[in-house]
Amino acid sequence: MKSLLLLTAPLLASLALADEPAPNADKRALHLAVQRDGQRNQSAAAAISLPVGERAWVQLGAG
Repeated sequence: MKSLLLLTAPLLASLALADEPAPNADKRALHLAVQRDGQRNQSAAAAISLPVGERAWVQLGAG
């Protein structure tokens, strides 16, 4: 019985650590901002964030 446990424990552990998504897989973002004051001055800005590889991302912005 003990040998059966020793054989199945690594199998169960490997199933628990099966393919997991990358930490930044769902980190896509789009940010938009528009501002206007009482003197009719206006400003706008935009930024986009996209994942690159498994643990990095790139951000692009304009304003």
